[in-house]
This record gives sequence, structure tokens and C-alpha cells, in this order.
Amino acid sequence: MDLTPFGFTPTESLAYRTLIQRGPLGGYDLAKALTMARANAYQALNGLEVKGAVERVPGTPQRYRPVRPQALFAAIADREARQLDTLEAALQETSPPVGTSVVPISSVRSLEDLMLRTAARSKGVVECLAPCTLLEHLAPAWHKRAADGAETRLWILGDGEPQLPVRPSGRVTPDTAAPLGPVAALLTAEPIVIVATVTGSEVSGYWTDSPVLFGLTQLAVKAATA
Repeated sequence: MDLTPFGFTPTESLAYRTLIQRGPLGGYDLAKALTMARANAYQALNGLEVKGAVERVPGTPQRYRPVRPQALFAAIADREARQLDTLEAALQETSPPVGTSVVPISSVRSLEDLMLRTAARSKGVVECLAPCTLLEHLAPAWHKRAADGAETRLWILGDGEPQLPVRPSGRVTPDTAAPLGPVAALLTAEPIVIVATVTGSEVSGYWTDSPVLFGLTQLAVKAATA
């Protein structure tokens, strides 16, 4: 368990893991368990408390208990989402860059996050072709678009009957999806295209704002869904 990519120090990450394993501890016991200076242990506990990873246990001596891992994950995800929203707003205020970009996608989480944000933010037509499970994971975006009255075309790739707030436009079999190549998930929201193949937990794909790739993808989608 490594919390350092999410704003925690190495000592805080180690302290949280120790608290999960041993239960509530005070600064003295934590320092002893980790063979570190007591001041460092107290500093780590204070940092964890500020970041919502531990809670104080009533009574003396002062001890700290870790919040449940699921609760910590939710708190980190919420904080990261708010930071991304702030960054996105700041970037949109800058002058548009010259040229286009292609950004690789290499994880299921980043694929779902990018598709969710792109679909929810777009004011134009959004078209998405994906397996039943992925379409359901993107339900928050479909709910928002349905409430906004935004045109949304959803295509089910393969089997399944997803429960969605937007009526699917149809179903695409692997054979009819052949014009798209080995694609397992696709979303277009002009000028953005997101395309990915998914094998288990392995993802290989890209995000791009290239008008050329957008146009080619639109033609391929029309051929696959005709």
C-alpha cells in the first residue's frame, strides 16, 4: 500500500499501513513499532489526521485509529476529482494550443474517467459504443445528458441489457464492429475521440482532439452501426 502518489508522505503511508495492521496506536507505540523518532511518529499521525486518514480515539493516552480503507479511497477520489475540476477550468481559460494531441490511455480507471468527463462536459452530440458493463459505469454522464436534453447515441457492443437513462440506439456485434478494428470502447464528442481495447484489466487506447481522427472515426462508426 503506497499513498505517496496521493499527497501523503512516505512516513504517513507507512504509519497508516501499520495502524491498519495493528489497530489504534499512540505516537509512542507507533514510533516503537516503526523504530523511528517519536517526533516523526507524531508528525505522521498529525498529517494523517489532517488528510482524513485517521481519527482520534477518546481517552488517554491519545491514540489514533485508521479510517476504513474504503472510506479513505472515497475521500482521496473526491479530492482528486475536485483538483482535476479546478485544473480543467484553469486550462480552459488559457489560449487554445496550436495543433492537436494524442494522449495514451493505459488503465481501466483512466479510460472510464476520461469517457465520463468528456461525455458529461460535451454540449454537442456524444456517441458511445461499449460493452454493457462499461456503459453502466458511465451512467452518471448519461443521467446528466438526459437531464440536459443533450443528444446521446449509445451502442451496446456484444451481449447484455444495460439499465441506462438513455435508450440505446442499437446493438453492435463483434462482426459488424469489424470496420472499427479491435475496439472494445469508443466515444466521440466533437472534436474529441476516445478509443481503447480492453483485455481483462489491460487497456490500450488513446484520447485525441484531432479533427482528422474524429472524422475517420465517425465514418467507421456509421459503417459499423448501419
